[in-house]
Amino acid sequence: LKPKTKKKNLMGKLLEDNPLGRYILFDQATKMAMKVSGGNYPAIPKILDCLQVGASEGMQKGLEVEAKHFGELTVTPESKALQGLFFGTTELKKNRFGKPSKNVETIGVLGAGLMGAGVAQVSAQKGF
Repeated sequence: LKPKTKKKNLMGKLLEDNPLGRYILFDQATKMAMKVSGGNYPAIPKILDCLQVGASEGMQKGLEVEAKHFGELTVTPESKALQGLFFGTTELKKNRFGKPSKNVETIGVLGAGLMGAGVAQVSAQKGF
């Protein structure tokens, strides 16, 4: 199967099909990404580098650069911090108290503010 390709308009041809256009495209993408991220994530420029190499030198070279950058990024302090966040939130999602000994049949809600009213509404819809 061949992937469907869209016909490029003039702007697409100018930006994607020549080295100067690709340089401008990736330069602007880098500036925008760094502005949004505040430069806090080292993966962003590496990802853009992979894309740039793949677009200019071919898929195989792009994949080689991606593998190299991936190896470098796995040992950064940011990677360790993000792994800690992931594993921490995953651990918090687990019920560490086990199954309750009795089924809940009735509930009481204190407060009729926005949160209390919401809890009461959801509880009523669930049959409590």
